[in-house]
Amino acid sequence: MKTLTPLLTATAGVVSSSVVLGMTPVFAATFQTTFTLDSPGGTPFIDTIVFDWETDITSGNVTKSDLTNWSYELFGMGSSVYSETVVLDGVVQPIGGVSRTIDDIQFDFNLNTLNWSQFYNDFPTVQQGAATGVTYYIEYGFGGPIFVFRYVDGTFIEASVNGSTFSQETVEVGAESVPEPGSVMALLGLGLGVLATQRKKQA
Repeated sequence: MKTLTPLLTATAGVVSSSVVLGMTPVFAATFQTTFTLDSPGGTPFIDTIVFDWETDITSGNVTKSDLTNWSYELFGMGSSVYSETVVLDGVVQPIGGVSRTIDDIQFDFNLNTLNWSQFYNDFPTVQQGAATGVTYYIEYGFGGPIFVFRYVDGTFIEASVNGSTFSQETVEVGAESVPEPGSVMALLGLGLGVLATQRKKQA
């Protein structure tokens, strides 16, 4: 137990000194957008698209480069049809086993007006190459309708939603303050310094 005491004391010193350092938190917020389609369709049937996304941007336009996470799910009559993770921890994820880059996706949402400019999960359609299984392409741009295309093993099957108007609701579902990387390093250095000082005193 005695060996734990300096560490606990040093930790307490780090926490209390965060105010002294003037540590600036980064605001991270999680949002959910629900698109209700006016002209649903497809086999399987699709009438709703739900986005879950996260960013540390607090105002103005959130673009693909500002995303921490982005996933979406397609629903029909309340049942899940398909889900996909597009961005995870700031990294664009594969689709159908095929790698994507940030150049293959688009995302543009205005936090001030709560309106969308555009989005797509795959352009040009990466899954048309060597994708396996069922994949979907979703697209919206600048006041136009929403499109949802279905693929199987990289082959186009149907336009599940071939241009539908929609209503949308975006709500903030969570928020937290995250220390900036520089502040974390400063606190870590301070903690190590406190720990070293206390060890010298004990010696």
